[in-house]
Amino acid sequence: MSAPRARPAVRRRPRSTPAAPPATATASDRPAVLAAGFVGLALIGAGLAVDVGAAASFDAPKRLVVTGALVAASACLLVGGDVRSGRPTGRRRLVGGAVAVAFAWTILATLVAPRSAIAGDGLRTLALFGLALPLGASSALAGERGRRLLACFLAVVALNALVALAQAAGLELFGAVAITGRTDTGGLLGNEGQLAQLTALALVAVVAVAIVAPGAAVRGSLVSLGVVLAAALVSHRNLTALVALACGVAIALELTQGRKALVSLGLVVLVLGVAIAIVSPLRGRVVQAAQAASHGDWDAVTTYRLGPWAAGLEMVRERPLTGFGPGTFGAEFTAHRLDAELRHERRFTIPVLTSSFGEAHSEYLQAAAEAGIPAALAVVGALGALLAGLVGLTRDPQDGRRAEAIVLVAFLGAGMVAALMWFPLQRAITALPLLLAAGRGWALLESRAAPAAGRVAVSGGHRGLAIVTVLVLGAALVPELSRYAAERRLAAATQAIAAVAAGGRVVPAEAPTLDRLGAVARATAAANPSDTRGLVAAGTAALVAGKPGAARSEYRAALARGERAEIDLNLARAFALDGRREQAEAALLRAAWLSPVLLATLPSADQSRIGATIAEWTDRLTRGALTAPPPLPDETTPPAAE
Repeated sequence: MSAPRARPAVRRRPRSTPAAPPATATASDRPAVLAAGFVGLALIGAGLAVDVGAAASFDAPKRLVVTGALVAASACLLVGGDVRSGRPTGRRRLVGGAVAVAFAWTILATLVAPRSAIAGDGLRTLALFGLALPLGASSALAGERGRRLLACFLAVVALNALVALAQAAGLELFGAVAITGRTDTGGLLGNEGQLAQLTALALVAVVAVAIVAPGAAVRGSLVSLGVVLAAALVSHRNLTALVALACGVAIALELTQGRKALVSLGLVVLVLGVAIAIVSPLRGRVVQAAQAASHGDWDAVTTYRLGPWAAGLEMVRERPLTGFGPGTFGAEFTAHRLDAELRHERRFTIPVLTSSFGEAHSEYLQAAAEAGIPAALAVVGALGALLAGLVGLTRDPQDGRRAEAIVLVAFLGAGMVAALMWFPLQRAITALPLLLAAGRGWALLESRAAPAAGRVAVSGGHRGLAIVTVLVLGAALVPELSRYAAERRLAAATQAIAAVAAGGRVVPAEAPTLDRLGAVARATAAANPSDTRGLVAAGTAALVAGKPGAARSEYRAALARGERAEIDLNLARAFALDGRREQAEAALLRAAWLSPVLLATLPSADQSRIGATIAEWTDRLTRGALTAPPPLPDETTPPAAE
């Protein structure tokens, strides 16, 4: 996305570079104009789309709007022949080559992935979201169009910030369940952690643009916007977002002020210190982290990221070259977390009911775990080369690309810092602006003497190839429609099953209804190979209908897609309903081992018994005497005692 132009400087235009003609709207602009419109739609949808009728009320509509808009924008440019011409620099070739290597290696990782269905779907998702890179490099984001899209992005974030502040004041917006977080102030994103990261990125962009903006009026508007964003960010007390913000602002100040930036940086640190001192929730969060660090409880300091990090390292250790395939981290997390516990002779528990991580909480580690070390190194190399090239542009005050390069380096730098302990590329609202900015940065690296981007003559063969490419992209988009329809069917089926099961009793008289609802829920699982929700709902329907064998079959199918403590707990209930107490006890022990917080949901007698067993197994683990975690029971024999 483009930034406002730098303050005008009196200089002569180099003779080798002819003056550009004034921009005029012509028919040749139409592909870029349409593409920019669809990119704007993607930004709006990524930040505002919500559907309370879908099971994933926040993520599902955002994903559909973003992927659809990106495909439509790409189609406009491909069919319209609106491509960038010119002589690319060596650094631009280096960045593009590294990205190509990373994607090619990811394809290889998909082909050899143990979970081929999940990896194939992950690769398709990666390709669809990856369209933001060439779109960012296209003429759709050049000049005034890029500045308007930046304004659109900031407006979307500001609206979410205002909604979050209203929620903090007591406003209840939706009947949908917010995504797990510390508070219910996630705005239209459903999770306050996501909104905190997004707000930090937007605030970095605001600060950077304010520094290079040419007019006082523009800076005044940006200051007002920055106050709103800062208020929302502070209210979320997210330390990762604050660190990303500080790094992004520091980058912008250093690029524009050099050594003088130390004074400005000191002021930034002072402002953050004052905010921590006067805002009670933020102060409490910092004090809590400091106390945990003083006691050596680094799990609490990192908000329990040691588990996913350890699991990711186990995945890399097991398959260092090709990983497990894109999108497979969530499915592999539990097994590799347990392996990490045995290796390190310590627990990596999570003190919340959600016992599993779908992301590694480090983009670099997740890239290595899913696509292999070579792909991760290629990605890091591409980012490093891109930032180095953009920093080079900022060193020449006479370069017309300097202002935009400053904004891009600060924005991308903040994103790279956030990616160390979070997953900005796994969420549409943060991945989209970051990928667009990376593409725009790559476009800036072209030769200064290169012709401007625009529509070029397209031969019949090239147009045919473009049409074929559009058809391929359309085919890749079709599963998104099925996926979204499945989200809506799953929501309806889950609510109906919950209504029948509300009393917590087995109701065989409702078996026909429950069978029908279970079939609907089960069918939704086909739309998303990594999703366990439909299978778990089908198992619950069978359990309430008094069919424990059928329930266990559904739960086993869900476990095959990725183990979670909640599924193990349901499996224990199915065994208990069938009178198989030893297997039920083993499944219950396994569930509590994965998530000790589940003990609080059990009857007091079970809490005492299972809790004592967990303590015994934990002692053996820390002494290095444990060779395997508590196993899941099979269908025929009780678990063997160690």
